[in-house]
Amino acid sequence: MLDSGLTPHPDLTGSWSTLYGGNVVAGYDFISNQTYAADGDGWDADPTDTGRQSDASGNDIGPYAHGEQTAGVAAALKNGTGVVGVAPAATIVPVRVMGDQWSIADDADLAAAIRWGAGIAVPGVPTNAHPADVLSLSIAVPWPTCPTELQEAIDAAVAHNVAVVVAAGNTWTDSGPRNTIDDTAPATCDNIIRVTASTATGVLEQYSNVGTAAVPATIAAPGTIRSLCPLAMPSCQDGYIDTIGTSMSVPHVSGVVALLRAARPELSVADITTIITDTATPFSTPCAASVCGAGVVNAPAALSRAMAGVTPPATTSPSSTPSPTVTLTTPRVSGTAAVGQTLTVAAAAQPSTAQLSVQWLRDGVAIPGATGRSFRATVADLGASVKAQLVATLGPSIVKRTSTAVTIRRGTLTKRRAPRIIGTARVGLRLTARHGAWSPKPSAFRYQWFRDGRKIAGATTAHYRPTGRDKGHALSVRVRVKRSGYASGSATSAKRRVR
Repeated sequence: MLDSGLTPHPDLTGSWSTLYGGNVVAGYDFISNQTYAADGDGWDADPTDTGRQSDASGNDIGPYAHGEQTAGVAAALKNGTGVVGVAPAATIVPVRVMGDQWSIADDADLAAAIRWGAGIAVPGVPTNAHPADVLSLSIAVPWPTCPTELQEAIDAAVAHNVAVVVAAGNTWTDSGPRNTIDDTAPATCDNIIRVTASTATGVLEQYSNVGTAAVPATIAAPGTIRSLCPLAMPSCQDGYIDTIGTSMSVPHVSGVVALLRAARPELSVADITTIITDTATPFSTPCAASVCGAGVVNAPAALSRAMAGVTPPATTSPSSTPSPTVTLTTPRVSGTAAVGQTLTVAAAAQPSTAQLSVQWLRDGVAIPGATGRSFRATVADLGASVKAQLVATLGPSIVKRTSTAVTIRRGTLTKRRAPRIIGTARVGLRLTARHGAWSPKPSAFRYQWFRDGRKIAGATTAHYRPTGRDKGHALSVRVRVKRSGYASGSATSAKRRVR
């Protein structure tokens, strides 16, 4: 959740006293502006919501609590009291980007927060131990164009197979034309899921911004709902509050994305977007998809569609045999853990009719396109921890297992043909070194000529012209080869005696 941070709440953290617990894990504060942050410093490891808000007269009306409200919609615990989130078993990583008086972090802070949330390294910040499957951004900044740094961060997150869900923004008018999405960021960015707000009866909320042909809406979700709040908030009723806005629509969709990822971890962002738009409930009042979105998000239909791609629907006849429970052995990775080498994962699922899917992970993040039993390590994997995650599915039975991680080391440049000296070995005639054949092909070559096994000073190019000092002596050349991600290699030619 990229929002205002959190304060303890039993429906999220399991108590009123501790920030981490329940389904909330360690997050980070990415507000560098100390005035906005209202916590006395800039970036830090404490995502506690310290923001306040004022009424129209400037009077302090208590805690901000925006992040608490959105987190409750997405993933409030199913604990027998209060409210239940769309994905109550999901893990929440609070990332603070909204501060005092509805202030929002600048584009550089937002970009860093998106990268960190997606599990991408941010200089000077500890690694995110819980990279997200979906980034939920219930924010709207009056930027008519998407800042380059922000777009690059979003693209990087999606490249790590992390969905980015953003708010269309609010018009806050009871009548008259609505504002359009194309004047607020990050909704103006590409590669995202843009969310408008709908009523419980499937009509676009009057306060919701709308899409355009150039910046179309993706999907709608309910925007008026009861959620969580801190007790110190004057309008809070025993920890709960009625709240509205596209800010509340976003976590609805983010929660559905979390459910889809839990059921089918291998789904790509494009797969998920297609599923939620194809299965959306049509608006009760017709509205163009580019303006309102494909319809109102429908979690049961989306999950049904996702699982239909795995196995046919189970029959419900009383006389039918119950669906068997699927089992999966612990995956084992074999092969050389080095750049340029191929790793293979093996595991057995029972019964044999179970469908098995594979996703290779780099430092805990899904590697785009790496969904086969074999994986060839590249220079991007050097030094990284790589493992394979397998999911066996049979009807409603799903089992997930992950292999032991291996660390990818430098590859080996293999000599296929030795270097050799071309030309007539005679004083005054130029000799040329051929570097031989290597696999894979090196990107750089270095040469050193030798006389009777001793280095010849300054003779470090592919060419050498023997002098009188070389007459009667044996010349050879050593070739050193380099390639990014590989250990350097070397080989020496056969000797040639100078006449």
